[in-house]
This record gives sequence, structure tokens and C-alpha cells, in this order.
Amino acid sequence: MSLALNPTFPAMAYEPKVIQTDDLVFWTESFGDKKNPALVLIMGSGGQGILWPQQFCEQLASKGFFVIRYDHRDTGLSSSINYQNSPYTLLDMANDVINIIDAYSLDKAHIVGASMGGAIAMLLAAHYPERIANLILLMTTVDMRPAFDAFLGKLSTSTLSMPEETILAALKNIVTPPDTLTEKVNSFIDNARINSGGKVPIDEPLCRQIGLQVFLRMQNPHGVSNHFQAAQASHDLLSKTASKITAPTFIIHGDSDPVFPIDHAYATQQAIQHSRLAIIPDLGHGISSAVWLTPIIEKIVEGTHANT
Repeated sequence: MSLALNPTFPAMAYEPKVIQTDDLVFWTESFGDKKNPALVLIMGSGGQGILWPQQFCEQLASKGFFVIRYDHRDTGLSSSINYQNSPYTLLDMANDVINIIDAYSLDKAHIVGASMGGAIAMLLAAHYPERIANLILLMTTVDMRPAFDAFLGKLSTSTLSMPEETILAALKNIVTPPDTLTEKVNSFIDNARINSGGKVPIDEPLCRQIGLQVFLRMQNPHGVSNHFQAAQASHDLLSKTASKITAPTFIIHGDSDPVFPIDHAYATQQAIQHSRLAIIPDLGHGISSAVWLTPIIEKIVEGTHANT
């Protein structure tokens, strides 16, 4: 099954909006009626907003939400940062989300965070509880040390599982991508296949279209490395975060996630009081197949109705 994405670059459906705040520029895009409850999608490390597929956003909007996706700082069409001169943490990236919510004149929003975006979402919930309607954590963890220690070739002091070896090998092509556009897109597809966990075939046309757009929109090739540094600088912040979360929290995780294996989901549920957990069979790390659109959307909608 293939998604009918617009192959013309740039693919900007509905309402693109460029936001400037605190000397930073953010590319954002909204779907649906602004009168509906807002739902903000936060992508993971190095991830542009377009990694939330267009049809995914459209279907969420059709469920009665005002959906916003955006490019993080250091990704896509948003501001590029010299990290050595201006280091930042994931809390700074959480503040970026608040600035985006403010720019849309929203009092509060449902927050969906995937992977590192989940860590940003947890920091949002801990530091800005009045701005969060519901917290929905997708493919994420309360402890990123196993992943980053593994990437750095270090032994981890965490008791949670490290990523699979295939993920560590694929990381090299993310941090140092190939030279040509064709090679970069092919590497993007290969990484999507590895991240998928191998239980369900990826949607290669979808991945190819998104991958092409990702590299055409990429302004800072060092964005992934900057996000890794920001995440590593945030471990202490994150360790104090889960116990402060009071927002109704719904955790969505796949049992085939090769980046954050399933024990990360159980650890997150245990750390966040009154949180609920939904396991999606065969789901890996990322939305690389149209097969996952419906079950993930159904769980997100369920998460917006979660209560303590």
C-alpha cells in the first residue's frame, strides 16, 4: 500500500506558517480547523516535521483535531545553530514548542512526542503543565543513556536495553551521509527498513518521497549531531522529569522497536504516575509503512481521552 503524497517539492499542504521568536525561525504547518483541539507533533532526533507523513496529519485532522507539525531547530527549513558557540538542551527545544503554541495563539494542546521528541514532550509536561491537555509518548523512553552510550561505544550504567547492533551500524550513515542525493535517499530507505524492526515491510515509495524532500529541505547537515549533543547534555534534566508529570499520559510502543526495546516502554509507564501503556504488535521505530497509520492514529486519539 502506498501513500498518495504530492511528489512536487516542496509538499506544503493546508497552512504553512513561518514563526520567528527568540532570534530563531521555525517552519510549521497546520492541518484542520483551528477551532478544534490542538495537537502538536514533535519528531525525534534530527527529524524534520515532514517525517510525520502528510496523510497521517490529514487523518488526525479528520478526527477533529487542529494538527501542527514543525521542523526542530537544526532541521529542515528552521534555524541552523552553531552548537559550539550556542549550545542548547532538550529543555530549550521544549521552549521552542511553547513559542510555536504561543504563535498560534493556543492556550494548551495535546502533545505527541516520538523518540527524542518524547523526551522533549516530557520536559514540556514537567515545566509547562498548564499548557498540556494530554501527553502522548510514542516510541520513546525515560532513559536515553543506553542508546547514546551505545552510539559512543561506552558501557551504560542504565539497566535498560541497548539498541540492536543493526541500529548502531545504520547510525554511521545518518551522522555522515553519502555524497550524492541518490545515495542519501537510498540510505534513508535502508535506515527506515532497519528501524522498522523487520516484521512489516516498509512502504518504499513513501520513504523515497519523504527522503527526497528531507534532503532537499536540509539546510544544516550537522543537525543530527547537534541534537545528539543536546540530548546527551540533558540526561540530568530528564532524570528529574518523569516524577513531575501530572498531565494524563498515554504511552504507545511497538514490541519490535530496535532503538528502544520494549523494556523502555514499561520503564516509562512505571516512572510516570497513572500513565497508561498500549503495545502495538510488530511496530518498530518510525512510521515507515502505511500499515501503521490506522493503529497509531487510533491510539493517539485514545490518548487524547486519557485521564488520571
